[in-house]
Amino acid sequence: MIAIINQSLEKKRRLEALRVSLTQFENAWQARQDASSAWKTLSGLLEAKDPELVRHSNRVHGYASLLADRLSLTPEEREVVRIGALLHDIGQFGIDERLFSTIIRQADREDEFVKFHPEVGARMVQSLALPPAIGEIVRHHHERYDGSGYPDGLKGDEIPYLARLVGLANAFDELYGGRPKDDPLPLEAAKEYIRRQAGIMFDPSMVKQFLKDVR
Repeated sequence: MIAIINQSLEKKRRLEALRVSLTQFENAWQARQDASSAWKTLSGLLEAKDPELVRHSNRVHGYASLLADRLSLTPEEREVVRIGALLHDIGQFGIDERLFSTIIRQADREDEFVKFHPEVGARMVQSLALPPAIGEIVRHHHERYDGSGYPDGLKGDEIPYLARLVGLANAFDELYGGRPKDDPLPLEAAKEYIRRQAGIMFDPSMVKQFLKDVR
């Protein structure tokens, strides 16, 4: 019984630390400050749970920032992209901590379990005083241009523009950076896959710009 109580207390402490870390993004946005310090704090907390997912978020941030700088975005939109890219998978930590147990109980297979993370992450981010576009990035970065993605099956211009951008960066890193269960593709093979999926999985205008710079 004591072990169960201690485990419950430790989980509460982790959740509170996660909540406090996320509010640093809120504070940075309101103060018009760079979010790198907030991410340093949050990533230090999350790294103990899944260091590869933190590294993946850092790489997606790099690719998304590169594409954002090439597109005709405002400074505010570019900052939204950078924050959204860092937080796009935050729901995977939320799921791991059982923040939304009712949703999780509906998933009886690992792939279905993972598919809930955009919704979980969006709920976490939407509780903060951040631009709605950041929550849209978190929720919709797995939507696909042809409507085959999740969680809402949006297609084409129905997918928020900045979510399409981060979704492309995320997919490229999963191909080239690799995830624990997959071997990474060589750079040219990853770029060719992205090229072939223009207009199917990804916004073709973004693919064209993305492939000019990625290396």
